[in-house]
Amino acid sequence: DTLFLIEITTKQVSLKAWLECNEAEIKKYLERILIKDDRNNGKAVSLFKTIEKIKKGEMKLEGVNVAKIKKFIPIILFEKAPPMYNRLWSFYQNLLEKSGITDKNFLEELEFWDTEEVEIILADVLKGKSLPDIMKEKEDSGFYKDSVKNFYILGRKHIDKHPILGEAFEKMTDQHKRILFKKGTER
Repeated sequence: DTLFLIEITTKQVSLKAWLECNEAEIKKYLERILIKDDRNNGKAVSLFKTIEKIKKGEMKLEGVNVAKIKKFIPIILFEKAPPMYNRLWSFYQNLLEKSGITDKNFLEELEFWDTEEVEIILADVLKGKSLPDIMKEKEDSGFYKDSVKNFYILGRKHIDKHPILGEAFEKMTDQHKRILFKKGTER
């Protein structure tokens, strides 16, 4: 009864803008990422419009009975997500509201994730947890608009990675080890 919709972006706010706490510069980047850039709607606007089309029946999803969907979870997947904290969320929400996204359900459910957080969540999914259960646990633990990493590190105090990623990392480090340490020089 929950539908997750994910928009992916490689764009991000410059580290310099964050370090300098340059609000005008941060807003400029976020507007291009979330609201509209030179060519397209931003990721938040795209998600909002897609959810509205699905709700109105203007967009069909193969194998999904939209009438059974009670909750839509919009996620913007960044390579490196902007900071996510309860106290910082109002900054993002105000930016979105000023752009015309005022739907409270959308704003309450919107998540910013990065690729590492997806790896962490997928390890839980592999163990049998559902995404809605993980999100509910995150919210119930008091990490409502905090990052997934904060929830796992501070709330659960434990992180797993999906086994495929662990295997890939082991393979990569084994290859690096062979390159760096020729036979007989390994310690």
